[in-house]
Amino acid sequence: MVTSKLEVLVDFGDSPDQDLITKTITNLTSKEGVKQAKFQDGAIMVETSLPSTEILDYVTKTSGKRAVLQGFGGENN
Repeated sequence: MVTSKLEVLVDFGDSPDQDLITKTITNLTSKEGVKQAKFQDGAIMVETSLPSTEILDYVTKTSGKRAVLQGFGGENN
């Protein structure tokens, strides 16, 4: 299986709502195909086998905020 590591920037604003970040991370990690998600340095780091477009769409719908792909990398398992 091929997994990707995505860095997703989310427009949480100057003072991010910790509850919203936690909700977004929790919902992401419960999604099938997502191995790990964590908030780090102002971005959500996601390890997944899903397409980046699906992750971006899911983050946008869950958080209600604009999300863009900042960076990515892949590895074969």
